[in-house]
Amino acid sequence: MDHHHKLGFSVSLLCAVHCITLPLLLTVLPLVGSEWAADQRLEWGLMLISLPIAAYTLGKDFQQHHRPGALWLAGLGFLGILGGHLLLQHHAFTHVVAGLGGLLVAVAFWLNWRYRPHCAVEK
Repeated sequence: MDHHHKLGFSVSLLCAVHCITLPLLLTVLPLVGSEWAADQRLEWGLMLISLPIAAYTLGKDFQQHHRPGALWLAGLGFLGILGGHLLLQHHAFTHVVAGLGGLLVAVAFWLNWRYRPHCAVEK
C-alpha cells in the first residue's frame, strides 16, 4: 500500500472506531477530562480529512482498474457518516450509523487495494 492508501484507510478506520466507541465512552469521558473526544469539530475534521483523500485515491485507482465497487462502498459510507450526523442529530443511532459508514469507507480502501494491479517482480 502506498501512503495515500494507508492514510485513507487509517483515517476512515479511526472515524469508524471513534463513532462506534463514542456512545460507550460518553459515560466516562467527563470523569477523565476527555470531553474533546465528543466534540463535533473532531468529527467534522475527520470527515473533511477523509473525503478528499478517498476521492483522490479511489478515483485515481478507478482509472486504472475500472471496477466501481470501492467507489460505491465509499459513497455509501460517506452517505452514512453524513446522514448520521445531519439527519440523525441528537438521536441514539447517530454514532452507530456514522460508525458503520466509516467502516464502509475503510472496507472500500481495502477493496480498492485488492483491485489494484500488483507489480510482478522481474528475475
